[in-house]
Amino acid sequence: MNAPQPARPKPAFIEDAEREAIACNAGVGLFHTHVKTVSLGELDTLIGRQATDALVKACGGFRLPVPSPGQKREVEKVIIDLIGHEAAQKLIRAHGNVNIYIPAGRA
Repeated sequence: MNAPQPARPKPAFIEDAEREAIACNAGVGLFHTHVKTVSLGELDTLIGRQATDALVKACGGFRLPVPSPGQKREVEKVIIDLIGHEAAQKLIRAHGNVNIYIPAGRA
């Protein structure tokens, strides 16, 4: 009988982004804990299949705190590195200041 696989650890950049969001909004209560589930099809349409696949590979199965447009947060740099500037800007415009759940993979 096979032992269950250990859960994938949360990517460090997501943990860093969550801490940064809490620190930036400390005292004003703006850290959003609401999580919006976004389908892979929606992401494909918004940012393209290649960028979606890169997000799934990097952070599938976790929520991604998307910064608001105009906020210069470290997670924005990571998202740009993962999916490119144009796709990152589309993602931020569509889902800024929201935690989006990135599905773990394609069926």
